[in-house]
Amino acid sequence: MIRAIGLFAALWPALASGASPADHAVGWPIEMDRDAPAFRLELPLAVYAELADPGLRDLAVFNAHGEPVPFGVIDGPTGRPQDLQQPVPFFELPLASASDPAGSLRLQVERDIDGRLRRLDAELPDAVRAAGQSWLLDLSRRTAPVDRLLLDWHDVDALSARVRVSASDDLTDWRTLRDDAPLLDLQRDGLRLRKHEIGLPLTGARYLLLTRRDGGASLPLRAIVAGGPSAGTTIATPIEWITLDPKADSDDPNIWYFRTPGPLPISRIDVELASDNSVAQLAIASRAGDGGDGGDTGDWHHRHRLVAFSLRDGGDTLASEPVALGVLRDRDWRIVAAPGLDRPPRLRLGYRPDRFVLLARGDAPFLLAAGSATARRADYPIEELLAALRARREPQWQPPDARLGAIRPLAGDPARRAPWPWQRGLLWVLLVGGAALVIVMVLRLARQPPAG
Repeated sequence: MIRAIGLFAALWPALASGASPADHAVGWPIEMDRDAPAFRLELPLAVYAELADPGLRDLAVFNAHGEPVPFGVIDGPTGRPQDLQQPVPFFELPLASASDPAGSLRLQVERDIDGRLRRLDAELPDAVRAAGQSWLLDLSRRTAPVDRLLLDWHDVDALSARVRVSASDDLTDWRTLRDDAPLLDLQRDGLRLRKHEIGLPLTGARYLLLTRRDGGASLPLRAIVAGGPSAGTTIATPIEWITLDPKADSDDPNIWYFRTPGPLPISRIDVELASDNSVAQLAIASRAGDGGDGGDTGDWHHRHRLVAFSLRDGGDTLASEPVALGVLRDRDWRIVAAPGLDRPPRLRLGYRPDRFVLLARGDAPFLLAAGSATARRADYPIEELLAALRARREPQWQPPDARLGAIRPLAGDPARRAPWPWQRGLLWVLLVGGAALVIVMVLRLARQPPAG
């Protein structure tokens, strides 16, 4: 019994030991341009493809001596503030026609001390007033930048328009953000094709100007909403897109299956139809699919139902808009089309790469290791550390960026496969054997006659 306890004590350090680079499949050297106590690292797509844990817990950083260093996610998708959508006041301005110069426009603007528009008057001849439309948007009350506009209009039988979006901070100097953004609203046989969102490069301009370029009929706008990250968010990680072709093992011509290369933090979905002038109603579902071999893992969960279309309008193509989702790391995706499509669609998934911070503890070089069935990174209070540093410096301070070098093999694919738990099994054998030995000793003592 004493020997069993001694063997268990000898095994315990092995059971409780920390992870090392040898516990991971692959690694990347971390390149840093200058000395600093902390560095920020944005994960490229190649890292996601090597992970075994959907929660990214098999990512770790080690110093030159193979010791783990503090390493944790910041501004992650689960902790990122929600997008801020706010209605914005707008004023309609007729456009000057080519036959009537812009000098005939008399514009009177009244602003308060903060730059907010109080009143805007435009006096034009009737001929110029009927030539087109433009709208001045007042974003001076908004404290966060804008990366899209969502337009809402009164019901119409059919609408197809193209607009330009310009930005200014003083109503004098203007710069173009989108030169030719399409808008669409069509209905037929119970289906509605609607494109009402205009994507923009991130801007903090105080005023935007929408100008209709196609000279069509009046656009009956009733509301405009500006969208973008909420105030205080660090805007360093734009949406990235990955395009997936369907797998070839579908038995139903109206059902297609897709698989992502890793546990990406997906927050947008879009569907590309292969044929022009096509439309279909699509049901999109996903599941975890983290088995690693592409097999059936988990139940399908419905994510969204959308009308996808692709229309050829002269030399331009009008397509349905991407759909925003909550952050999902599902690997398997499914599209069901009704009515059927003549050619398989492609699935586009948008995501913001995860960002991590590592503390440069110990000697360089540092190594990012990934892909392990057993090793899991410890939880470090990185966000609390950054909050303390920003309190001493400035609210928007960020650590300098680090980069990854070329991938190198470590333990290879065996590290991603869960090994047979021989240590735990041996421990159970010892415990059961020790208990049996105690029972035998008790039985022997019970059979001995009492002394004297």
